[in-house]
Amino acid sequence: MRLVWKSIFHSRYMERIVKYFLSVRRASAHCSVLVCLVGSFIFLPAQLKAQSLNTYNSQPSYNSALPTTNINSSIEDFSSVFTNTLVSQTAGDIWTGFIVLASGNSTFGVSGYCPSLNDPYASVPTACMDYTPFAPSNPGIVGAFATAVNGGGTLEFTPDADTIAFAFDYVDWNDSSERSAVQVGLSDGTTIDITGPPFSASFPPPGFMGFILDSTAIQSGVRITRVFWYGLESELVGIYNVRTSRFQNDTNLSVSKTSTIWDPTSAGLFRTPGTEILYRVSITNSGTGELDGDSLLIVDDLPSEVEFWNGDIDAGGTNIYSDVAPVGFEEVAGSGVSFDPSSDLRFSTSTTQPSDFSDCSVVSMDNVFRSDIRFICIRPSGTLRSGSPDPEIAFVLRARIK
Repeated sequence: MRLVWKSIFHSRYMERIVKYFLSVRRASAHCSVLVCLVGSFIFLPAQLKAQSLNTYNSQPSYNSALPTTNINSSIEDFSSVFTNTLVSQTAGDIWTGFIVLASGNSTFGVSGYCPSLNDPYASVPTACMDYTPFAPSNPGIVGAFATAVNGGGTLEFTPDADTIAFAFDYVDWNDSSERSAVQVGLSDGTTIDITGPPFSASFPPPGFMGFILDSTAIQSGVRITRVFWYGLESELVGIYNVRTSRFQNDTNLSVSKTSTIWDPTSAGLFRTPGTEILYRVSITNSGTGELDGDSLLIVDDLPSEVEFWNGDIDAGGTNIYSDVAPVGFEEVAGSGVSFDPSSDLRFSTSTTQPSDFSDCSVVSMDNVFRSDIRFICIRPSGTLRSGSPDPEIAFVLRARIK
């Protein structure tokens, strides 16, 4: 995403926003680079526990439960499988929406791909599932699962970033007993065990299994990061039509810059030479996705008609801000952003606008108005979150009209 906003002095003593330009460019599924200019400000963008993971044993109920907005869903039907091959046990195999990696084996064989799960002729390098009358003709994976003493067969699915739902069709899971299980790993460190369907006396029929994070977890930024299938006994399971749904982390930033007369004694001052002004720049995220952490950079191009106060912003007035610094920080709503002036605030006297925080320098407070400081550089820490109410942060600085 690229956002450009320009403001200039309309007259000698009054600042107005007179022009803005907005363009958007997506670089990935979530915002990783964002640039804003406000007078000319630049900013570059830099989770809560899951409440529950809901499981579904039918495709209609799973489809009905999927969120209807900001979702990108896909299905891997393994239609590109034309030969009987093994699932990678080294780097993993890349498929639509996930990577799958096998390890070990079971007493019945090794995890592999079959162009048709009911292929009666496949045997090398891995057998398919013609032994069960329910095996479909679909292409898919034959997962070989076992305890460590019987070969330690497992399959590990790593979903793509921002996955909030994962599902698959299966056949022959839990033949005669509970023989294998699935563990779902979440980005907040939570793991959830899925025991699978009730076991069948023999030849379990095809079924469906799906998991969806609840809305609270999704909005909190929790994602499905791992689906690990492991053996409780030796077992082969057919897996096909693997579905994934990813949450589109779309940010919607708005930025505003306002100015008010700094009049601590209520003297009724006007915007005339010598009057001090407080500039307040606020940034609000009203979108569904958060900005990348520690990637927000704000650069303010001060108008030539003012000189910057390089002392404590509260000096001479009411003590409003906790930091003794030339820039005050406000958090209007829970934002996930913090600001430490000792490390997050720099300046530039260059005539060229900085494009990176490293282009700005540390300037110690000297409690004087500085006309040589042209740019104020702010790089706060943390992640500008999404949510309700819309998270908002603001930075306030002080200047004097020449």
